[in-house]
Amino acid sequence: MSNIRDIRVDQAFDVSELLNALVNMPLLERLHLTFLRNDHPDWLFQDRSYVILQHLELLHIYGPLTTWFPIVKVIKPAAGCSISIRSNPTMADGRIPNLENSTSEHLIDYIHTAVAPHTPSRILLKCRNGTHSQEVRVDIDTMEVPQNISIYLEYYDTLSRTLIDYLSSFLMSKPIKEAVLEISGLEGLLNAQLKTLLRSLSFISFLETSEDTLDFIISADNRKCFPTLRSLKLSSIRPQTAWRRYPEGPIMALLQHRKEIGLPIAILDLTACQTSKFYDMDYLDRIIDLEVRYTHLSNQTDIHYRCGTGTPEVLKFEKED
Repeated sequence: MSNIRDIRVDQAFDVSELLNALVNMPLLERLHLTFLRNDHPDWLFQDRSYVILQHLELLHIYGPLTTWFPIVKVIKPAAGCSISIRSNPTMADGRIPNLENSTSEHLIDYIHTAVAPHTPSRILLKCRNGTHSQEVRVDIDTMEVPQNISIYLEYYDTLSRTLIDYLSSFLMSKPIKEAVLEISGLEGLLNAQLKTLLRSLSFISFLETSEDTLDFIISADNRKCFPTLRSLKLSSIRPQTAWRRYPEGPIMALLQHRKEIGLPIAILDLTACQTSKFYDMDYLDRIIDLEVRYTHLSNQTDIHYRCGTGTPEVLKFEKED
């Protein structure tokens, strides 16, 4: 067993048995764990000796908190270890006091261990209110270039708050240039934490987001939010009639706001959206020098239009029959 480098373990094994076996695998490099059993949840918070895996390069865990909490609590990987962790909540998760809070603390240790030797260039954060479900995913591939931090939260209360607070503190000192953000359905939940997170992204020049998320960004935006942002890419767009608060839609509202505070957006990228679903956007021509990029519906060519150059009709997008 001492020479094993790669193992994959499923629900046939109890997590306690696994930890006992890992003590004898000091050279382990890759560990994949899927739906382990936890036959003795009463020992979750008991002290247990660390399992130090100095050669571990990848840890993949998929299952409920009751199985991956002891893993992140006990296993100590090498600095820069890639992690891929996904929850699959069970009723048992909710019956154990302090499980979510304790899991948060140890998960943050793992994230810090993974990213500490590196300077990630891109963060992906998706956060939504899971009315009928809960899920958390954390993916950090330290071998990837450029390196991404990818976090998906659906909605664990304590876990979500703790992770976002940690990210805000971590990102404050990191020159991350690109971000992908999707925030939806929270209805006031996590507002304070998420606004602090947005302000911590002080180095980003490129933001990809959904039109739904723009509504939240507008409410949080000021001179401390995205001071170096130059390029905005939309992953999805809704009909203009969907926005009662914004007569010309949240895109125009954000662009005007950024211009008013002296931090104008230079590029609006709509190439990821279906132009057949666009409303006419010739009003963008009022944002002088803004470059609008979109894909022509008929011939699939990319169009770049600089606003204020006299042909706003190109922003009356072609519709499907």
